[in-house]
Amino acid sequence: MMNDTTLGITLINRHIGQSANARISGVDNLDQAHGQVLTAADLRATNSAVQPGQVVPAALAVHWDGRNTWRVELPRYVLVSIVLRP
Repeated sequence: MMNDTTLGITLINRHIGQSANARISGVDNLDQAHGQVLTAADLRATNSAVQPGQVVPAALAVHWDGRNTWRVELPRYVLVSIVLRP
């Protein structure tokens, strides 16, 4: 939890070959969502002083399903950050 009106959530999909779906329920007063994913061209990529831009954040869609629940598809082998706000 980031503060009284903002909720931060981190999700990880550790499967190398398959995406995953996640649902976030019980957030009736939080109607804005922003998702970010760390991504790279190679699953084994890392950032270094020599190559600092190998793993970079990218926007990730988070969808309201109309039933007090947010839905997000996690690509394969990623770390996702989601922020929900009123």
